[in-house]
Amino acid sequence: MTPNQTSTQPSFHSTPISSDSESFPEVVLTLAEAAWASGLTRDELEQSVRRGELRLRRIVRGGRVVSVVAMKELERVHLTVTTEREQTEESVQASNQAMREQLARLEGELDASTRVERSLQRYTDRLEERMSVRISELENSLAISRQRELTLVRALGRIEGQYTRLSGQIAAESDEVADDGPVVQEPVTR
Repeated sequence: MTPNQTSTQPSFHSTPISSDSESFPEVVLTLAEAAWASGLTRDELEQSVRRGELRLRRIVRGGRVVSVVAMKELERVHLTVTTEREQTEESVQASNQAMREQLARLEGELDASTRVERSLQRYTDRLEERMSVRISELENSLAISRQRELTLVRALGRIEGQYTRLSGQIAAESDEVADDGPVVQEPVTR
């Protein structure tokens, strides 16, 4: 039951309405009765009236003016609406199937991209680990190279110091020799 359908069975009244083409009275139903009898919602009936598929007439029933529809027109509209409903249901089912297929495809793509992402993350982690090890090795090599450089600088400094000292001694001795004259060595006798 939809919200626009009544839950209790309405009382049907066969109200005779003269018809130009027939000699028998025409059976008419109020919208509530028509909705209950046809299984259509009141909204569907009102849409049919707006589209001009169902003629709504007003009659006096029990001292009140009520809107009624002819049973013959209701049967025709019922076929139209149920056909539309079936087509809509088929279209909705086809659309749902297409959406399910698209969802399955997207879930598959998501799973694949998740696997690729995890694989890339593992690869990145390994590269970072290798880089870390390589950086440590290079830092150690650099420290050793700097120690060697300092050792060589110290050795060079000592050598330069010795060179300067020896150069100074040689220069001092050559000045002494120049002042004393040539040094003659005497033969040694024994």
